Amino acid sequence: MTKRKDPKDLKKRGRKSKYKPANVTKVEKYIQACITPKEGKEREIPTRAGLSMLFNVSLATIDTWGKSHPEFLVALGRVKMAQQSQLINRCLNGTGNATIGKMLLSANHGLHERQETEHDVSDELKDLMKEISGKGAGLPIKVVG
Repeated sequence: MTKRKDPKDLKKRGRKSKYKPANVTKVEKYIQACITPKEGKEREIPTRAGLSMLFNVSLATIDTWGKSHPEFLVALGRVKMAQQSQLINRCLNGTGNATIGKMLLSANHGLHERQETEHDVSDELKDLMKEISGKGAGLPIKVVG
């Protein structure tokens, strides 16, 4: 006769998570390795993709770990800050491709160029706009229908 399974065990689905609390420390070490590379190696820009390769998991798993573990989410935020800092420094000191840096900063960090637009309006149109705005003030709106 087979033994009945505990109902708690029936709720568990899928593979056991590879997440360990020590992963936060590994993220910090990854950031430091990117920022201060070994002699003869070029600085790397820390990325979520780099983390997924480090832990041998998908990007979706990295995101899931961030949602499930607040301390890991903080570490992911530090990766993003280090990435932004590296991109800005590379673009400013000329060691990085400015176009690619601009695109990455825009896409991943919400930094955009500000564009100021100036509209030229003729004097006649200005007078008409003043006239329209003055006439409609305080009058009830009549709906025809």
